Amino acid sequence: MRRFPTAILATFVATGLVGCAPQALDADAGADLISTVASTTTNPSASNDVPTSTPTPSSSDAYSGSVGDGDYRLFALGAGSRGDQWEIAADGLLASPFVLVLFDADQNLLMRTYMAYNRSLQHVLRADTDQVYLGIMPPIYGRGGSFNLSTSFQAGQSVPAPARQVVYLNFGEGSNVQVHSRDPVSFEPFDAAVIGEAYADHTQEMKEVIVEEVRADYAALDVVILSSDDGPPPQGVYSTVHFGAGEPGLLGLADNVDNYNADPSQNAMVYVENFAPYWTMQLTPEQMAVMLANVASHELGHLLGLYHTQDPNDLMDTTGSAWDLAENQSFLRGPLESSVFATGWEDCPRLLAQTVGRKPGGSAKALAWRKSTMYKALRRFVREELRYSCGTCLALDHE
Repeated sequence: MRRFPTAILATFVATGLVGCAPQALDADAGADLISTVASTTTNPSASNDVPTSTPTPSSSDAYSGSVGDGDYRLFALGAGSRGDQWEIAADGLLASPFVLVLFDADQNLLMRTYMAYNRSLQHVLRADTDQVYLGIMPPIYGRGGSFNLSTSFQAGQSVPAPARQVVYLNFGEGSNVQVHSRDPVSFEPFDAAVIGEAYADHTQEMKEVIVEEVRADYAALDVVILSSDDGPPPQGVYSTVHFGAGEPGLLGLADNVDNYNADPSQNAMVYVENFAPYWTMQLTPEQMAVMLANVASHELGHLLGLYHTQDPNDLMDTTGSAWDLAENQSFLRGPLESSVFATGWEDCPRLLAQTVGRKPGGSAKALAWRKSTMYKALRRFVREELRYSCGTCLALDHE
């Protein structure tokens, strides 16, 4: 979910997106944010540095140690093959909740879970990798503590096949629509006039740009994008992205981050009313529509299992400015936002291809920058003042 606070800034533009997004990782620095940690573990390959050894996976193993607030640990589990199934569970009671992740050899995120009580992390590898890493850290604002984990490994398991996703972009009215356990909302059909007078006569034009942009974002993937302008909701299973209503501080919201799209019939919302402050950016109707489309593709990305990243060119980013959000974004490989995990990457195109499959003849969306010289200058000036963040993950690790 993308959100913005209510603060009004008096810079070149009167209003912007402000947030406490973490600093972007330096890709050349290996994306390792933590320099030291005091921890004792039963596995010698565990550390904040990427373990270099390549153990042979065993049917079961145990890992223990401790992590504090802001720390993380990585364990090398061994090489992995497509169809290998890993399960990581707590061996006894945990001192506090933890975030667990699995990475491949390039530290690309494979699976993430919030471990508390009797939860476990389960994952079947979709591709071969020279190394599987297990990562553990406290959740955001968590205190950390000691942990005892047990791992089990089985080779040759069935690999879930990619499955087509049908998506319905609803520009019509909505009644008692509930997203992410929020109170249900009702709304009128999409009307660009609620954003600003400059857009009052451009409703249809903006809807067409939104549909075109979202379809372009998913053009390489087996995702069917339908619009309420095309007709009623489709038959069968589909997810819906609604355009309407308002919610304090939010630009968009998705039901959850659904790893590998386990539930293909969920909801997301683009809160159109909350884009009204951005009329001061003097965006054209096309640019405002691109901003709305980027939020829609971002929230749909959550429904397909994507987390937040730190690359303003990536649709899943939360670190850029409002100017970035009004520009052409696409799915990229980017460093994870630190609330997702303190190190590592998310390869969005690869994860989406493993989840929904590639579309025959489809091609990835190319970045096409439309900024004028004035916008580039403004972007440099207000880079730190006009920020946005996403809220679907605000409650990512809360029950």
